[in-house]
Amino acid sequence: MASKELEEKRAYRLQLFVDSFAREKRPDRIPHTSAFITWQILDAGYKLSEALFNYDIMRKCIIEHCEKYEWDGISSYGTRNPLQVTTTLGTQYYRVDDEAETISIDAYELLGHDELREFAKDPTKFLWEVCMPRKHPLFNSEMTKETFQKTIDENVKFNNYSMGVMREINERFAYPASSSPFIGFPYMGNEYLFSMLRGIKGFSLSMRRDIEALGEAADALDKLNFWNVYRNLQGRPVGREPGCTSDANLMFLSHVVMNRKQWEYLYWNRTIKPFIDEAAAKKKNINIMFEGIGGRFYDYFADYPKGTVAISMEQDDIFEAKKKYPQLAFIGGMPSITLGRGTKQEVLDLAKKLINEVGYDGGYVMSLDKMGSNRQDGNPENVKALCDYMQVQD
Repeated sequence: MASKELEEKRAYRLQLFVDSFAREKRPDRIPHTSAFITWQILDAGYKLSEALFNYDIMRKCIIEHCEKYEWDGISSYGTRNPLQVTTTLGTQYYRVDDEAETISIDAYELLGHDELREFAKDPTKFLWEVCMPRKHPLFNSEMTKETFQKTIDENVKFNNYSMGVMREINERFAYPASSSPFIGFPYMGNEYLFSMLRGIKGFSLSMRRDIEALGEAADALDKLNFWNVYRNLQGRPVGREPGCTSDANLMFLSHVVMNRKQWEYLYWNRTIKPFIDEAAAKKKNINIMFEGIGGRFYDYFADYPKGTVAISMEQDDIFEAKKKYPQLAFIGGMPSITLGRGTKQEVLDLAKKLINEVGYDGGYVMSLDKMGSNRQDGNPENVKALCDYMQVQD
């Protein structure tokens, strides 16, 4: 496809997302995105271990995925599990099972509850001197120069792959950028503590034993990343960021163990509300990914103007959510169990229902209801039929 045609296609797709999120007019058609991750590998005929440890094979899997199915955008470029980097330091938390066709990660805790306040005093120092050796067996005072250099080399390879494959895929298949490079993806301290440092069990216990200490640790982490992104947002001009489907993306997971009081103390008042207040003032759009069940918190976003918040959901009922919060845009809705095990007609019937009942006003982007990881998350014939249908939407 000629360069001019690609640019026209990218501009058309971008406008579909802008119209869907801005809610000023109904888009020409409802856009749809790929939420598949390791399913891409299996669908391309490779074992998980073959692609996860070989960037050339991973690249082939992503390219085949984009060639085989007509998407308006994709969320995974094969960069989610950088196993080649972590294994150089002896890390063994990831479990790749080619027979079961699964990848999992062992539960671990790198930061004890009684260390939260010490951590908050100097999180950078604590991460390097305490957490890194706990996670990576070879990262210690006896680590050789060769091991350290190998890790650096693998990290450079991973970064080169990440930047290269994203640029290549977006240019080759005319996908618009998913977020602004000036705002992008602020990672909140709560999520870092929940997913990487305290763990699900440890985080839950800390909320009940000393929520103030947990908040202090989250605040310390937010100073390293979140508030820098917030200041970038403050410095941006009013209006949508050019060339991207969303101005910024937020991902929530720690909310699954919080009640509303804990949510307000650790999350809403500390970071989320100030960030979205600023985005609303700047007339920008924030895409919020609620992993797991998050519907009990949607009402916190109900008073923002149309076009400010789009919610990417997993386990909540998208039809009920749309009825209750019509001012919000929603992403998702296509269950993996239907796409993977239903008939082609069931998939198309559900797609029509989603377009008519959720996307009636345009505030909708079709996508899988979770990150497609297993072979059963999508029957290739069903996925192809859905992609073809989304281009015409009769």
